[in-house]
Amino acid sequence: MDPKEKRTRSTRTDVRRRDVRASKSGPAVSTDVVGARSAITAVSKSAPTLPELPAAKPDDPGQRRTKPAVPRALTAIAAAGPASAVPTPSPSEARYSVVPARRGAAPALPTLARYLKALPEGLSSYPTVLAKGLIVRTLLLDTTHSLPVGAGLPRELEKLVQRPPSANEWVPAVLLCAIHSAFYDLAFAAEGGAESFEEWTYQRSIHLMQTPVYRRLMTVGRPEELLALHGARWSAFYRGATLDVLDVGPGKVVFRQSYPPFCWPEMSRIAVAAGLRAAVSLAGAKSVTVKSTEDSPRTSRFHVRWQ
Repeated sequence: MDPKEKRTRSTRTDVRRRDVRASKSGPAVSTDVVGARSAITAVSKSAPTLPELPAAKPDDPGQRRTKPAVPRALTAIAAAGPASAVPTPSPSEARYSVVPARRGAAPALPTLARYLKALPEGLSSYPTVLAKGLIVRTLLLDTTHSLPVGAGLPRELEKLVQRPPSANEWVPAVLLCAIHSAFYDLAFAAEGGAESFEEWTYQRSIHLMQTPVYRRLMTVGRPEELLALHGARWSAFYRGATLDVLDVGPGKVVFRQSYPPFCWPEMSRIAVAAGLRAAVSLAGAKSVTVKSTEDSPRTSRFHVRWQ
């Protein structure tokens, strides 16, 4: 055998012998690891032994293990899927949702609100039913009561309050009727009611009928003469609504007023009644009374009596 080959075989034999010895003795362990294992073993031997708990009996309810209760909110989130699928609660849907919802506040002008609700298109209803600007102007410029801006009036009424129409203009009658309702809510609903509102309107009508425009129409000798010209007088101040005589007798007369549905509300009917009382009083009648009744949303009656 060649000496070189002999040396190679000897080297391979030595390597195999070392591998066999290493496999039998296990992997090499450092002294640090050995020391740590020894310390852990010593601590475990010196620790006190805890008493064993008795095994739980399956039929003992007190020893049964129960799963901890899971809040409903967490259960809902888990069922909803990934966190990205759960929307972020808004303040109204989170802790604020436990606050009871407040009831809607009552309107500050309830009589006006009822009138506007009854109209088919609010203050835009019946544009061809008109009232003379003189009536609206004197009402808004009254020195006893006034409509303040910012008191909850609709914008259309606030514009009239800030800039009353001229005496010769024609104003939608729904605006005049809305002003009647607003005056009642602000000045009379809490003090005096409908009776005080009628008296205030009566005094205003007396003053208005003594102005030059009215005086030419209201100068008559007797109440009966006033009734004979009632159509001309009414049409001078209103368009789209009529006032007709139904019955005439000694010391009495019955009028019927006609208008579009719900156009003339209660406060405006009281204003018409107060105007009739003022007109008959200026004609020389005594102890004048006027009662109004609503026949339908389109008509009202006024029963006038005097001595």
